[in-house]
Amino acid sequence: SETVGAAKLVLAGKACTENVIGAGAVTVGGVCLNLAGGNRAVAAKGSSVTSVGGVVLANAAGKLNIKSKSVKIVVAGVANLLGGGGILNMTPGSASFVGLVTIKASGGVKISGAPNLVG
Repeated sequence: SETVGAAKLVLAGKACTENVIGAGAVTVGGVCLNLAGGNRAVAAKGSSVTSVGGVVLANAAGKLNIKSKSVKIVVAGVANLLGGGGILNMTPGSASFVGLVTIKASGGVKISGAPNLVG
């Protein structure tokens, strides 16, 4: 598990891969910026949960992959995922897709806004 309270920057001139043996959990309260000059891949053997209270920007010049048994992304701030010709932008009140975006998992995919959003 990983918690980003202030800022985390990951800058890769080529491909960037991150593998987790068990479940993966990332909580971002501040800013998390991931830039890859090639493909960007994140994989977990178990489930993958990302909670965003601040801002997450993940951009890849190639494909951007999140692979695990199940993927859960909870956004109370802003998450912008760009790669492979597609953009997925999420805020507490919206999720927008531009270009070619593929979302799949063997167990399930859940994308939700802030639980305290009045609507």
